[in-house]
Amino acid sequence: MNYDPKAIEALAKLLETCNLSEIEVTDNAQKIRVARQHSMQHSTPFAQTTITQTPTTSAEPKPELPSGNTIKSPMVGTVYLSPSPGAAAFVEVGQTVAPGDVLCLIEAMKMFNKIKAEKGGVIKKIHLSNEQPVEFGAPLFIIDESHA
Repeated sequence: MNYDPKAIEALAKLLETCNLSEIEVTDNAQKIRVARQHSMQHSTPFAQTTITQTPTTSAEPKPELPSGNTIKSPMVGTVYLSPSPGAAAFVEVGQTVAPGDVLCLIEAMKMFNKIKAEKGGVIKKIHLSNEQPVEFGAPLFIIDESHA
């Protein structure tokens, strides 16, 4: 079974930071569940990790996504689509971006990380909404590089 220990560690930290009781992440044929269990012998909760394989076949057809370069999250955290509350979004669908343009911020462990475009193009899809939790490797944006 292939899984990333760093991703599991990041989920456990997010669980503690956000004071959640459970997080479950499904990616292709893998499901990772991290949950806090309370023990009568211990006064503090501890994290328990369960990793299970799930079938990759689905009866429902997947929706057709726009073609282009998919920008994926490099970390677990919270996505911010604008630099501050009430400010305009960094990017919108249909907007042309250049290499190095900031697409969003991801807050992880109280640090804001700028997610920048590696290549220029047109924003075709934004997968998440503002202040939404994001998983490692989750798609954030689709950029059509043929219209750069």
